[in-house]
Amino acid sequence: MTQDTSLNSSLATGGHNGVVINTTETFSGGVWSASHTLNEAQRGLHAGGGTSTSAMCAGGNNNAWANLTSTEKLVSGSWASDTSLPVARYYTSGGGSPTNFLISHGNNTTQERENSLEYNGTSWSNLSSIGWNCYASATGGNATDGLTFGGYPSSGITTNCAKYNGSSWTSTNALTSARYIHGGDGNSTDAVAYNGGQGSNTTRDNEKFN
Repeated sequence: MTQDTSLNSSLATGGHNGVVINTTETFSGGVWSASHTLNEAQRGLHAGGGTSTSAMCAGGNNNAWANLTSTEKLVSGSWASDTSLPVARYYTSGGGSPTNFLISHGNNTTQERENSLEYNGTSWSNLSSIGWNCYASATGGNATDGLTFGGYPSSGITTNCAKYNGSSWTSTNALTSARYIHGGDGNSTDAVAYNGGQGSNTTRDNEKFN
């Protein structure tokens, strides 16, 4: 499942409740309600960003555990298929809008991903290395002002954090608690990380980055 967060205009897409689902829910006025249906059911932490009226999601895997390159964007009240990712990945993270979108990390079965991707509304481009291979990190911002943090590299759950300025990644202050499969949103100067896994445990703690 992906959460696209804004206090009064939030969106939750896809996920798994025994089977992979293609449902979407929006949060407005303090209430969640069923909303636009994805064209393809997705799980495995596909990347997503935007608001309840203009959003994008990409990657993940389906009910057969096949990794996906598919992307969809929410425009004019419905989800529409869009330009595919260059390489399938799941347990990835992302943020932005349908015209300025950033994807970080992920896994494509054979390896953890260190690179990031940018979408400009038409095509995907490979960006510079983030600095560590992992999956299940969290990302906020977009392809001109982004932040990615946490995740699960082969060495174990990490506190790593890096910010993106539109051309390169720079390591910055680490999380206070290592976590993966966690929520997160914001940008390179104002972000939040919340919940997540910590090995055999989970956490409800949240952290602010400023």
